[in-house]
Amino acid sequence: MFVGMTIAFIVLITLLIYISTKAILLRNAKRGAKKLKCSRIVRVFFIFAILLSAHSVIISALDTNQCSFECTTIGPFLSNSSCLEVTARQTEVGMVVVLCSVGITLMWLFPGAQLTNRQFHLWLDRNQYFSNFTLVDQLEAYCSNPSNIDDLRIFFTITAAFAVVLIVMQTRRSELISRYDFIWKLQALDEQLEMKRRHAQNRSVLENILPSHVARHFLEDKVSSKSKDLYHEARDNACIIFITITDFSRFYMELDANNEGVECLRLLNEIISDFDELLDRDEFKCIEKIKTISTTYMAASGLCGKIEDNSHVVAVARFAQQLLAKIQVINEHSFNNFDLRIGINVGPVVAGVIGLMKPHYDIWGNSVNVASRMDSSGVPGKIQVTEETKNILEKEGFEFECRGEINVKGKGLMTTYFMKTSEQPSDQTELLL
Repeated sequence: MFVGMTIAFIVLITLLIYISTKAILLRNAKRGAKKLKCSRIVRVFFIFAILLSAHSVIISALDTNQCSFECTTIGPFLSNSSCLEVTARQTEVGMVVVLCSVGITLMWLFPGAQLTNRQFHLWLDRNQYFSNFTLVDQLEAYCSNPSNIDDLRIFFTITAAFAVVLIVMQTRRSELISRYDFIWKLQALDEQLEMKRRHAQNRSVLENILPSHVARHFLEDKVSSKSKDLYHEARDNACIIFITITDFSRFYMELDANNEGVECLRLLNEIISDFDELLDRDEFKCIEKIKTISTTYMAASGLCGKIEDNSHVVAVARFAQQLLAKIQVINEHSFNNFDLRIGINVGPVVAGVIGLMKPHYDIWGNSVNVASRMDSSGVPGKIQVTEETKNILEKEGFEFECRGEINVKGKGLMTTYFMKTSEQPSDQTELLL
């Protein structure tokens, strides 16, 4: 009878758990399961109702009124010797029911909790104690002193309740530790993501100030704060270009007289930004912007990687041609008449970074000075190159016209050439917008 009631009780608990978690039977069962899932108070009440039912079943099973005995001089005499075996079995099954019920309670109340070895040993010790505290021991104690005998059911209830309280407290502590650990890990993950985001921002800012290959040199932690050996590199075949916006000074003076100097700077910023946007195209990735000085734009190619041909020189020449078309588009939209004076030269340079706290990338060498002179001595709307540059680009299909010998400041007489530029088609002009 007792075994059947226990099995039925365990089956009932299993069905209730299945209904409350899966909620797939009836509509009312689904609603009830949803309510149990959402409301912690209802869930706790439901669990303790199950525990109370389990306790009632165990107390009923431990009823020993069916056993009769009498005290003799040699000890208690049982009228039915099977009472001892039945009572022991009932106690064992009762402890199993309690353990299952408490396990279910802990899993529902504290989903993130972990049962430690100490908690399991506590239950095993309680079970061993009740197994040793048999009916014969109770009868002998009753025969020796009837006034001091305690009801086993009351003692079992108090001890089990005390054990449950200890388990719940320890489980709650484990759950809190798990929750704090989860929060700390989440905070660490957020800080790690924020650190990666800031690192990406710093890298982006640094790559906007310095060329990509130079920025990587500083980001690899190879440069200490006290290091004097900063980035420097010699390049034998660099191509340097200087672009100057002519007549911009006169335009600024006219606007400044009308208190519109800020508008002039805004227009200059738009022009330089258009040059930068053109430089960002894939065909001009080998060209690095060096700096802008007033209305002069300086760039160079052949400063990184292994150079095996003159493709970087060709890229600079095509960039110069597209700049001439770009300024015409800007003039149409700004109702101005700006022009570009461009100078190109090829030769060895030294590239490096000046300053560690506020780094500045620049290039030096006689080739840079010659390229600057090609710009300053040039003609608006023309691309002036040296003879060495002309010899390289002629092999790539570019056409030139000889300007002749001119007096270059600091260099004396030099033979220079103007690169011929074809008219930009209308569709290409639209592309430059």
